[in-house]
Amino acid sequence: MFRTGVGETLAIHELDGLFAAMRHAVPLKPMSLFSPADMESGDVIFVGPPPDNAGLRGFRFQPMPSGPRKGEIAIANLYPLGGEPAQWAPDGPPATEDYAVISLAPGSHARRWLLTLAGTTSIGTQAAVDFVCRDDAVRSLLEKTGRARFEALVHTRVQDGAPADTRLVVVHPVR
Repeated sequence: MFRTGVGETLAIHELDGLFAAMRHAVPLKPMSLFSPADMESGDVIFVGPPPDNAGLRGFRFQPMPSGPRKGEIAIANLYPLGGEPAQWAPDGPPATEDYAVISLAPGSHARRWLLTLAGTTSIGTQAAVDFVCRDDAVRSLLEKTGRARFEALVHTRVQDGAPADTRLVVVHPVR
């Protein structure tokens, strides 16, 4: 599932290449054509913020209610742990950083999984996909969770309009 922005387009291309290398075809469709039946027929990957924050438990994409960046998207931390902030938002304009959520959780149907790779902007989404396509990054993520169900937040520096130096910030296990 994807919305179209430059970052999402590049991210979809990267995921398609990864699955092609594994000889596994993945059907793609825009969010406007997504239906509940899609959750029944297979695992789902949301690239970009999912509709109504579907599948997210501890983080939410929401517009900032006030301030100079009122209306821009931030990531709310619904259950902050040990001094974590209640919200993450990119700086700018122009943006020199972005944040993204990586979530792996059970889908709404038995034996189905929902992977969400979503940034506050298109660049953040691209950073999330780049992150999960790196063996070392996925290994560090799974070492921190100790399990397959998690929600994580990554931070990326924006350089020349692209993600650079993406790092894991927070990991929350999903129960």
